[in-house]
Amino acid sequence: MAPVINQYSLWRMLPEKELQSLLARGEKGVDPAALFASRDGSAPLIASVADGQPRPAADGAGIYYISSAAGTAAGWEFMTYVDATNSNTYSSYVPTLFDSTASDPGVHYFMVMAHGTEQFTFWESQPESGCSVDNIAPDQPESFSGEQSYNPEGLYLHWGAGGLSAPASDDFSHYTLYRSALPDIEPGPGNIIYQGADAEYFDDEWRWDNIFYYLVSAFDIHGNESGLAYLGPEAITGSETPEAPAASYLAQNAPNPFNPLTTISFGLSDRGRVTLSVYDVTGRLVRVLIDEDRAAGRYRETWDGRGAHGVTVASGVYFYRLRAGTFSETRKMILIR
Repeated sequence: MAPVINQYSLWRMLPEKELQSLLARGEKGVDPAALFASRDGSAPLIASVADGQPRPAADGAGIYYISSAAGTAAGWEFMTYVDATNSNTYSSYVPTLFDSTASDPGVHYFMVMAHGTEQFTFWESQPESGCSVDNIAPDQPESFSGEQSYNPEGLYLHWGAGGLSAPASDDFSHYTLYRSALPDIEPGPGNIIYQGADAEYFDDEWRWDNIFYYLVSAFDIHGNESGLAYLGPEAITGSETPEAPAASYLAQNAPNPFNPLTTISFGLSDRGRVTLSVYDVTGRLVRVLIDEDRAAGRYRETWDGRGAHGVTVASGVYFYRLRAGTFSETRKMILIR
């Protein structure tokens, strides 16, 4: 009568250092002849080397088998068991000790042992190798900040590395920095301005008159991307005072369209009385944002979509007008609720 297999046990090869530690402690592991299935087929039983009494392999954390094929010792750690169900193929989840990295492919070796219905009957497979796929994203970069500069003109961007995104980590690859004129940035190839291992970047396209929003993330060598750290114009710092422009100007608000806030940038070539006002499409004054003397320089003013008495205005087209001395300019903006 042909032997009948009723269960399989899965084993993972021990790293050489761990095997040598077991041998140094006099660990003999289990006797393959003592591996057998329980009569009801619920779990394979392993006779302990210490007392010879069988116990379920399902509770066998730390159960080892030391083979010496071809005179070379190899250590195997019990992982799990699978019932034989007359299927052509079987599968099971077995954890690895570590993931593959740039410096170590992380190869592990596994073996399947088939257990017969007759006590002490077993068969070993040939070892098979494999490695785990890293699907753990790096930590999100921390402390994302921007400091304005006017000589040279631009923005110094800095961020800190989370524990798993630090360049010293084995599987760290690079940071990706995104920039957009809109606060709702959609990360993608079209708005990448930097990719590299340095946790800093100088954006020489930043200007006092331009409103930019930034995101930064970390990637590992397997393409896993961390969470996105955000930096908006309200968080930009810097103690330098921008030089006064050669001519007064009024920049386009940003973002546009907007909800609920937008920023209006303008520059004054000379000191004088300045008014910045918002009007609706009928020409009715909605709100005066500035009405005071200002020194020559570059400025930003925020409008929150409210009228003179703090009442929220409706969606629609609005106009903002800057008057400074002989300079006057009007631009259009769109509020979407």
